[in-house]
Amino acid sequence: MDHVSHHDELTATDPVVVITEGPVFRVDRTKLPTVTDLLGDEWTVWKGPKNGEGLEGEEDQDARATAMNAFDFSRMKFVHGFKDGEDSIDGEQKLERLKVFPDVRPDFAFGIGLFLEEGQKTLRWLYDNHGITWFEVPGTVMCHDGGYRYFLILSREGSGAWHWDYRWLKHERRRGWLAPMFSL
Repeated sequence: MDHVSHHDELTATDPVVVITEGPVFRVDRTKLPTVTDLLGDEWTVWKGPKNGEGLEGEEDQDARATAMNAFDFSRMKFVHGFKDGEDSIDGEQKLERLKVFPDVRPDFAFGIGLFLEEGQKTLRWLYDNHGITWFEVPGTVMCHDGGYRYFLILSREGSGAWHWDYRWLKHERRRGWLAPMFSL
């Protein structure tokens, strides 16, 4: 396993897990559900500034990720977004920190594509080879009616099956709650 130790001196840019070889995961965006398709009419991709209602302006997505049809896992790392001495931050702080990285933040299609992949073979590979059991997908901010912002998360259950969920960005994040990033 390519784990970097969890030490207090880790900073927002230090990877916790670095993957140096792995599969290329292909995304056929034409066959995947959108945020609205999956969650319902009261959900969409967040638009505009974070202090708005999320319904007007530019979509809060990493445009580099939405343009990708293949994600090379040999260029992937998992980060936590924490500074020295921090044990928890909220999702908004984490997102702000991840946005300054030069790396690509994978988007909703990447996350839901992994979940829907036959046999969830890439997610199983992440667990079998790197011990990954939970991560959030920071390249798309999802919007729920009322102006609430969320990330898609993927988690591995005790049975070995992976599940999707979402987590409000105002909720606390812990240092061990990772987010994938792809080097350019």
